Amino acid sequence: MENTFPQEKELLFLAAAGKELCIGKWQDKFFAIDDRCSHAGGSLSTGRCDEMGNVICPFHRIGFRLKDGGPASGKGYFVEHYPLEIRKDGVYMGIRKQWWGF
Repeated sequence: MENTFPQEKELLFLAAAGKELCIGKWQDKFFAIDDRCSHAGGSLSTGRCDEMGNVICPFHRIGFRLKDGGPASGKGYFVEHYPLEIRKDGVYMGIRKQWWGF
């Protein structure tokens, strides 16, 4: 992100760790969710963030909560979210390891 952090309700695209992410800032906190809408496949980072901290897909206007990737309506589609922390020495993001149990 090279010292370019989103402003309040601004969304940015970031490719990291093999993932395409939508990075947003809401209520002075930073969040990371998958960039692709799970409903229509639109790039969420090209959408908008509303007053409630929901990312609105530019294709079909479906909303996802920045804080946890859940559906803004309370039911329906969701996207993966990733813990994001800004520290003095860098940006840290948690990515879940997949374990198949074989």
